[in-house]
Amino acid sequence: MKSITTYLAICAPLAVSLLATSCTVYTPMQPTVSTVGAKGELELTGSIQPNTRLESTVIYSPLPNTLVMAAGSFRPKIGDTTYSATRQWEAGLGSYVHLGPRWLLTGIAGYGNATTSKSIPGVGIGMYGGGYDRYKATYSKVFGQLSLAHQLEQQSFGVVYRLARVQYEQLDYSFGLNSDYAAIPMQKALRHEALAFYRTKLGQQDRWQLQATLGLSGATPQPTVEAPDGPNRNDNYTEQREARNASRAVLMTSLGVVFRPHLPHKTRPVQP
Repeated sequence: MKSITTYLAICAPLAVSLLATSCTVYTPMQPTVSTVGAKGELELTGSIQPNTRLESTVIYSPLPNTLVMAAGSFRPKIGDTTYSATRQWEAGLGSYVHLGPRWLLTGIAGYGNATTSKSIPGVGIGMYGGGYDRYKATYSKVFGQLSLAHQLEQQSFGVVYRLARVQYEQLDYSFGLNSDYAAIPMQKALRHEALAFYRTKLGQQDRWQLQATLGLSGATPQPTVEAPDGPNRNDNYTEQREARNASRAVLMTSLGVVFRPHLPHKTRPVQP
C-alpha cells in the first residue's frame, strides 16, 4: 500500500499537468494487463485516470493457453469551452506461457475503435488570438502486444509493450476564435506504447487486487501525411504543425481494482 501512496504523490500531479496541456486528440487505451495463467481464470479490471477517464477490461481463458479480451473506455463531455471526451472499445485474442514458476509471458492481438474530442485554451495570435483550440477524431486501430509479469505471494508487477497501427477516419481541428473545422492531413500513424504495472492483494486472498500503471504512447518520428479531401484547407505550415501535434507522446497512468473470481476448472500450475 505504501508503494501505491508513493505512486499517487509523484505521478498524479505530473499526469494532470501533461493531460491538461496536451493538444493531441489521440487518446490511447492502456495496453492490456493480464496475469491470467490457466484455463478458467477470469480477470475484471476497472481503473480511473487523472483526467477522470474510466476504463474497464475483461480477460478470460476458455482453453489452455488461450485468451479472449474486451475493453472499453469512456469520458463524457463536461463543459462547453474546455473539455476532453472519448468513447472507445477494443477486443482481442491471445495466448500465455509460463516461463518458470513465477514468470508469465502473454501475447494479445486485436482491433479497436474510438471517437474523441478536445478543447483547450487557444494560444494563437492576430485574428486567431484567444478563444479555444478544438480537435475531434474518429479512428480505428489494429494492435499486437507482449507482456511479462512476475508473480509473488502478495503482489505482482511487470511491463507491457504494444504496437498499434492507427487509421484516422476523421481528424479535424479549429483554433482561436475561428469556429470552422479543417482537416489535419494525416490518415494513419504507428504508435509505440509501453506500460509498467504493479498489483498488490487486498486481503489474504487474491480475489481483489489494487493496480497502479504508468506508461507512455509515442508515434514514429515522421507519420504519413496526405492531403485531406475537401476544400476546407489551411496553409501547409499550419497543417504540418497540427499533424505533428497529433503525433505527440501521451502519458498513460491510472489506479484501478482487479477482481479475480474463483471459477471451477481452474488448473494453474503449482508454483513451488
